[in-house]
Amino acid sequence: MIKSDLNLIRGHNAYANEKYDLAIKYYLKDLEENPNSARALNNLAISYFKSKSMNISGTIKYFQQLINHPEINSYINKELIQNLDRFGLIVELNVLKNKIKREKYLAQIGIIIDVEESLKHIELVPMEDRDKDYYQLYAQISFALKNYQEALKHIDMAISLGSMNSKLFYLKSQSLIRINDFSRIKKVNKLYQIMLSFETKQTDSKQLDEMEFLMENNPKLKRINEYKYHLLSLLLHNNQVNQSLTLLYQLDVSKIKTIHREKILFAALKSQNMKVINALFQSSNIEKMSASEATLYCQSYKYISKQDDLQLICKQATLKFNESAALHFWYGILLLSENKVDEAIIEIETSIDFAPWMDEWRIHLAQIYLSLGQTENAIKVIDESISDNKMILNDFKLKNGLLNFNN
Repeated sequence: MIKSDLNLIRGHNAYANEKYDLAIKYYLKDLEENPNSARALNNLAISYFKSKSMNISGTIKYFQQLINHPEINSYINKELIQNLDRFGLIVELNVLKNKIKREKYLAQIGIIIDVEESLKHIELVPMEDRDKDYYQLYAQISFALKNYQEALKHIDMAISLGSMNSKLFYLKSQSLIRINDFSRIKKVNKLYQIMLSFETKQTDSKQLDEMEFLMENNPKLKRINEYKYHLLSLLLHNNQVNQSLTLLYQLDVSKIKTIHREKILFAALKSQNMKVINALFQSSNIEKMSASEATLYCQSYKYISKQDDLQLICKQATLKFNESAALHFWYGILLLSENKVDEAIIEIETSIDFAPWMDEWRIHLAQIYLSLGQTENAIKVIDESISDNKMILNDFKLKNGLLNFNN
């Protein structure tokens, strides 16, 4: 790691922890050190909006800087376009349009600025780019052009590819209304309400009930893997062990995409389901793995049978995702469980360097130092905390007789 990147790394980890005010602090420091860099701008803009003060002017300022940055093409994605639209940055969308070469993104911008132009671009999207997002976008364009039959065709295609969001089913409901097909509206509206419930903070048991109803009353959805993955996560969250294993054995685990693996693995770890955790781990691929998936495997060390393979994967992951504080911490805990204390200390120290606000990690490291008789190092780790609330840390010092150690 280059020392000048430390504030950027801390910013990324604070952002990942949803500590947006801290993220702003570190990203601004990074921009002071690296004024010509675009690496912090997107997350900085979003952090201002999600911060306690909800600073919209800061959001707009840094989105504008990003759009006009020479490296903008490295940061273009559908979320950026959605955010520019969300904050009414039409001028910036027009600027972006002239810098983009990918047809799908041009179509996404076009639906905001010029829907006729959007149609031209969506028809030019190459076959390899025609995923569920493509068909949902095509459905939106068709609906905007009042071609409701075409919209319905693309909606059904998006659903068949695994789209699960309330906007899609709302669009289907509205398209059916426009063509006076009232026979299907009631069922589609029910699907819309269920999808909406998945996007709200309902209890896991309520979501499971809704999902089972959805699958029972829509046989076509039973054949779509994405829906099965979501059902599997909910079964695990609700500790439905036998049902989750039955469903798992129906799936080709090796083909589960990363975004779904993370959700299933998180639920399996929460429910301590060893069979699901090991099935996912044995089919894992470091080349396709995300930092979150790797971190979850490290967290699952108590449940994974092949410990040597786990250590190798986690070590490779820390090299691949060197900036992930959580990954370094949990790899350190894994090493500690194998009594590799010196290596564990290095990893946990790195995690704290990358996320200095994580007091729980400091306590873990202090406990290791105390077990080694290194009292001064333990006190130093605790005293270097940047937290405003020192109650937990002072409690730890009190319990371990460290409050008056320096006196």
